[in-house]
Amino acid sequence: MNTSHGRPTFERDVFPTELDEIRRRRINAGDPRPLADDTRLTLRHGLVGLALSGGGIRSSAFSLGVAQQFIASGLWSTVDYLSTVSGGGYTGACLSALTSEAGGAERLLVERTSDGEPPALNHLRNGSNYLVSQGILNQLRLPALCIAGATHTFLLFLPLVVLAVLLTEIFFELTGHVLIDSREWLAVLGVVPLFVMVLARPMGAGRANWETRDRADRRLGGYLLLAVFSVLAVPALSWLDDVVNHDAAWVFENIAGFLREQRRLGAASWFLWTTLGALIALGAGALRWRLRFLVSVIGALGPLALLGIYVLGCIYAINSPLSKDVGGALRTAIARYRADPDNPQARAAVSDRVRELLLTKQMRLEAYELQWERLAQTGDMVLDRRTPAPRWIQWLTTQGIPQLHIRFDTGWWSRFSESPHLVVINELSILRGHAEWWLYLAGLLMGLYNHWFVNINRISLHPFYRDRLSRTFLLRPSSDPVAGPVAVADELRLSQLGGAQSAAPYHLINTALNLHGSADAQLRERKTVPFVLSQRWCGSPYTGYMATTDVEAIDPAFDLGTAVAISAAAASPNMGAVTVRPLTFLLALLNVRLNYWLPNPAWAWSESWTARVRDSRLGLGYLLAEAFGHTDRHRPFINCSDGGHIENLGVYELLRRRCQTIICVDAECDPQFTFFGFINLQRYAEIDLGTTIRIDLGPVRPNAEGISSAHYAVGTILYREGEQGVFHYLKLSTSGDEPEYLRYYRLECPAFPHESTSDQFFDEIQFEAYRALGRHVAEQYASGPSIAVGII
Repeated sequence: MNTSHGRPTFERDVFPTELDEIRRRRINAGDPRPLADDTRLTLRHGLVGLALSGGGIRSSAFSLGVAQQFIASGLWSTVDYLSTVSGGGYTGACLSALTSEAGGAERLLVERTSDGEPPALNHLRNGSNYLVSQGILNQLRLPALCIAGATHTFLLFLPLVVLAVLLTEIFFELTGHVLIDSREWLAVLGVVPLFVMVLARPMGAGRANWETRDRADRRLGGYLLLAVFSVLAVPALSWLDDVVNHDAAWVFENIAGFLREQRRLGAASWFLWTTLGALIALGAGALRWRLRFLVSVIGALGPLALLGIYVLGCIYAINSPLSKDVGGALRTAIARYRADPDNPQARAAVSDRVRELLLTKQMRLEAYELQWERLAQTGDMVLDRRTPAPRWIQWLTTQGIPQLHIRFDTGWWSRFSESPHLVVINELSILRGHAEWWLYLAGLLMGLYNHWFVNINRISLHPFYRDRLSRTFLLRPSSDPVAGPVAVADELRLSQLGGAQSAAPYHLINTALNLHGSADAQLRERKTVPFVLSQRWCGSPYTGYMATTDVEAIDPAFDLGTAVAISAAAASPNMGAVTVRPLTFLLALLNVRLNYWLPNPAWAWSESWTARVRDSRLGLGYLLAEAFGHTDRHRPFINCSDGGHIENLGVYELLRRRCQTIICVDAECDPQFTFFGFINLQRYAEIDLGTTIRIDLGPVRPNAEGISSAHYAVGTILYREGEQGVFHYLKLSTSGDEPEYLRYYRLECPAFPHESTSDQFFDEIQFEAYRALGRHVAEQYASGPSIAVGII
């Protein structure tokens, strides 16, 4: 780690290191172009960058065809930087892995063998449907992993729910024995600070500077939030007070009775439910134009699910110590009984009132025996269970309490209660040991299990995604004649790319650093910044940089396959500028998480901080940051996802490196040819880097029949300080001069070549169509008059 002169920076540490790698690459490739004797950012280096855009397997297949033509025509040896995003990274990783040890191995993608097509191409074609394997067990793997991951995520949240139940029980006990029925005072306590703040505000307004006023305004907002929550807490606690007087057996019995009733009704019931479902579907269709509302309703299902579990936990675990002696009926009946203990009617009146009291707590008087003599002598009402529960039941659950003491509230606070006729059942007190301790113990054990064993990087779908990509795209030349010319390079480290004899371009793997919890105005509405993974450095100017070997030391699972999977992590709770905030919690709860938590370079520029990062655990705290959209750079680990969540062409980092020539392969799904990714790039380059890209895309824009007059366009890059580069833009398009089988495929699939990125299950024909189109586009480009500009 470079710490001799502080935190590593891009211009002082990262870029000079990359120039050393490019200098070695040019020597190994026989490229005679010298680099300028300068480590500063300048066009005099003559850097050439190739960018492969995102777009899943579609982009990978198209980019593969382009790369094949570059290799066959000799252009590949002129490429200094290979910058990839998402699907383009599949092909980029394949090229980097093949050429990681020595030059020339890339020809395994283009040179046919005596047995048929090029061996590396054959391997990729056979694995084009990379998410699905043959065999019933392999096909069940993905749904099984989805279920397992969602279960682990739920178990991470479960201790929080159990803790909430415990705190709720303690709250009810304390308010029952101390504040009785005066929980409405919570609203008063919550509103008073706001009222005081409002009264005090004019007193110091004239003496405050801007910063002081700003802090005061934020505090005022906090007091307002406290007031709102305290007011809402009153009806919520009142409702919960009524709810906890039911027990779980009663709830489940009602559910079971409902299901039995549905079975008894048979076809008529199912007809009613089907009709209800159809009405709901029609309602959803009517609301389709209000997509935000519908998304918000769906997103609320996650918090509501946990809230439902919490309420059920309260019903099961909590027995409220409070009951109301409505109208003082029990108090009056006891007074009459004590005046005439031998009167059977007075005794019956007490029994009736006690029965009514216990029924509100789902208990039956028949299970107890009232000690009449003690009631007559002292007025102290005690009920003994006729059949005491076993000791272990008494310890584990309130359902086995052998004795109940019932006393009337006579405290001074009862004067402020809306109903002074309260009865406290003492033995339903957690403070006396009567609680569902097994539930709280289970929550504690689950919390310890999660803390010590559960890593949210491992329970997500990312490892499965990474392994499928790695087994398909990471290849190396094989010396084993039995295994064939290529073998899988599954364990290749990112730092092992660009070996001493390698002529491979320096590979930049682009990801998005999610910062939705940051208040930094510089992030604007994007809430994300580019974050690069490469063989020597990982990081961004926003966080600083960290040596790749240090990242690998902290996270042993971080390798080339992991980096490519992060760059292609399209489905995540936090997705940069395209995040759907209402769905964030639900996606986290359901474990729809391909993103990855990486060591934070901002924490790792000194040895002491590195130790803290290494000792940090990726557990519930990080999952909550994802679920509530509070990801930022102030933790030991940072959240990274698909690079397309910020810039989907992979050009941004090439502009930062002041490349003289940039070749952009745009394989985004863009059926309307809005050039959305390119427009984003132009805006980000102008705002962040002070760089302007000027290009006429008219020849690439198709006519009404979907035919473009050209597959590519050439423009200029205007850097700061007046330097000017060349921008080559290759677009996924058809111009009518494609091979006949591509035109036939387009007739069969009218969406070609912009079939949805959601289709990641390419068969052989589909994969070949996009690969062949990519090679055709590259052939047209390589033979064009502008190819020599800035490259050869």
